[in-house]
Amino acid sequence: SSNNSLYGVLNHCQTKMGSRTLEVWLRQPCVELKEIMRRQDVVAKLVEDSIGRDRLREEGLAAFRGLDIDALGYKLDAVGRAAREGGNLGSTSKALECLYKLHLFADKCLPTLLDSLGALVPTEEEQQQSDESDDK
Repeated sequence: SSNNSLYGVLNHCQTKMGSRTLEVWLRQPCVELKEIMRRQDVVAKLVEDSIGRDRLREEGLAAFRGLDIDALGYKLDAVGRAAREGGNLGSTSKALECLYKLHLFADKCLPTLLDSLGALVPTEEEQQQSDESDDK
């Protein structure tokens, strides 16, 4: 995470998943206008709503600290491949551990994240009203 590169300057991510996503976005920038506009809208909303942004960071994303869902997915995939190839039973305990971590995240942390995001995302009705005012 050296500051001698664009990635190093921009990477203030709180999770490994965020750092990996930033790296992918820098290496393979999006070229779809609709997706670029969607991302810009999200950034604008986060800039406008500092309370919502702070709540998302402190409450919603805090659950991801120390949890690397990508790595858990890779471990589960590796365990599945090993099992198909006649692997040992020790891999079963690893799979169960990964599944348990995912369960805990989904049960305890995901509702807080969704609640934090929900406060930032306009309802369909609010979005329609905004679209109608933009058309005028």
